[in-house]
Amino acid sequence: MLLPTLLHASGTCTPASVTSYGYDNSRANYNPNECVLKASSIAAHQFTVTRSAALTGIVYGQPLYQYSSPGMIFVATEENRAYSLNASTLVTNWVTNLNLSNETAIPDAKLPGIGGCDNINPEVGVTGTPVLDLVSNIPNVIYMVSKHITTAGVVTQRLNALNTATGMPIAPALDIGSAFLSNFATVIFDPLYQNQRAGLALTKSANGSPLVYVAWGSHCDTLPYNGIVGVFTLTQSGGTYTLGLVGAFDDEGYQVGKNPSYPNGGIWMSGAAPAIDDLSSETSPSGDLYLASGNGPVNSGVAFGESVMRLHYSGTNTLLTVAGLYTPNAWLTLNNGSTYTGVNLNLPAPYAPGTTIASPGDFDLGSGGVMLARPMGSGFLQGSDNFVVLAGGKEGVIYVNSPSAMLLNTVPDTVDPCSTTGLIQCFGAITLPSSLNGNKDYGNRGSAAFWPGSLTSAENVLYVARSQDTLIRGYQMASLQGGKFTTTQIFGSAPGPVLDNGGLIRYPGSSPVVSWNLATGTASDALLWILDTSSYQRTGQAPGVAKLFAYQATPSGSGGMFMQEFSDQTRGPAPTKFMVPLVVNAHIYVAGQQPGSSACAAGNCFGQVVSWY
Repeated sequence: MLLPTLLHASGTCTPASVTSYGYDNSRANYNPNECVLKASSIAAHQFTVTRSAALTGIVYGQPLYQYSSPGMIFVATEENRAYSLNASTLVTNWVTNLNLSNETAIPDAKLPGIGGCDNINPEVGVTGTPVLDLVSNIPNVIYMVSKHITTAGVVTQRLNALNTATGMPIAPALDIGSAFLSNFATVIFDPLYQNQRAGLALTKSANGSPLVYVAWGSHCDTLPYNGIVGVFTLTQSGGTYTLGLVGAFDDEGYQVGKNPSYPNGGIWMSGAAPAIDDLSSETSPSGDLYLASGNGPVNSGVAFGESVMRLHYSGTNTLLTVAGLYTPNAWLTLNNGSTYTGVNLNLPAPYAPGTTIASPGDFDLGSGGVMLARPMGSGFLQGSDNFVVLAGGKEGVIYVNSPSAMLLNTVPDTVDPCSTTGLIQCFGAITLPSSLNGNKDYGNRGSAAFWPGSLTSAENVLYVARSQDTLIRGYQMASLQGGKFTTTQIFGSAPGPVLDNGGLIRYPGSSPVVSWNLATGTASDALLWILDTSSYQRTGQAPGVAKLFAYQATPSGSGGMFMQEFSDQTRGPAPTKFMVPLVVNAHIYVAGQQPGSSACAAGNCFGQVVSWY
């Protein structure tokens, strides 16, 4: 999470640590404590580039930052290496090899699927963004999940807890499959089939102990897999520390081994971490977890595919309960396509009334992350709500839910994805072409950004830059409308530096970030950051270079103001899918792969972190 910084009477600004995916547990991709970078000066600034040494393995998780002297950057790689880097020089402080002597990361050819699964190539080790704990009663720990295969072909997944200062294990790594079998035998966890793609999430229990939430989906939709969540903690007895599994959830448990014709509600969210309602400054935060599932059956109270879920953890050694739910009525069409159901999807405003589109199937809601959007100012939300719950998948629709009104039932009508009772709003946040021609690479991937602004300006803008869309888009929350957004985008016609020659933001789209100085900044100084990762390494192909752009977040006139492109063929790492840039303390950090003239192979890949300042 982005640790809150007190704003002093003098209006000073102090950088804050970024300890989890999306900057904080709301997953709003917003840094309100950026004290140097601002739109009024960035275009004229001559940026210096710093690169890390070659890292053993490619980085897929967002870099994390600990504000200290000196500051530290943390990343983990697909060859199961964890790194701490000096935030100024990117020189390595420490590196920890999470593999045992007879282990490696898993080559993609050995993953489930016909001939393997190359969605993450050429190997899988640590994929989900780790999480830093600086706030619990056992602080200064970084948690990550690693995946291993032995020379004999045995696959394991382990939860690791490392000391942030030294990289040494705080406790013995926990074998996750064995932990599920011992503590929650009804949750079938297969370490080979379950893909730990989503970022990790952390909060504190009532007694101050850390609670680490980990979610799993699939490799290439290859059965058997389910959408599984584990709740882990670190305990101390005398001088001994122990990792343990204390809670669990399975969104399609009854399907395992019984109905293999369906995918099973994987929780992956294109790398986004589950959101947590734990902001201590608000009245009675629930501590509940919010996430979205992918393709899978829906059976009220039993199976939760294609759904936004609010999960409640009640205490040690308990199954999480579904405390709130939103399932689009068109879940069956999203799962299997219009040909299967005989019905096209209705598309909401700003599409013209009556606009429909043929779903190609595999339009899972779980491809986009879940955000708790907290607007500045009064009169924006309904009742006693502190936020609205935003989610959206490959159909390009954003669903706006009240956390207090998410219902535990749904009546699928296979027609209108927006008609479930209790929904505040849904709107077409991106523009799909009139015909998809069976292409499933559209829509929401990863996370959006929400910029509240200040009490005096209350911008409350949602930014999206989605796969195969033609514009970067911004939508403002409407005053006195109970959490609804206007469906007229604030950018109008945005400039196109991130657009390819075909006029598209190519797959996989971008997860925008907004940086601003809340203490002293004016609205016109907020910056919108867009990272183009479309040239990531495909199987057998060399990757390109990630492209990073800055925009003024509140453009004057009808056009978005293009500020600066930071990367070219010599500036920037090779990208990885769904990467989120880290903008903090006058630096912009992007992690990924070391550029090269050819594609790398398992066991011989190198990562890199690049910063601009």
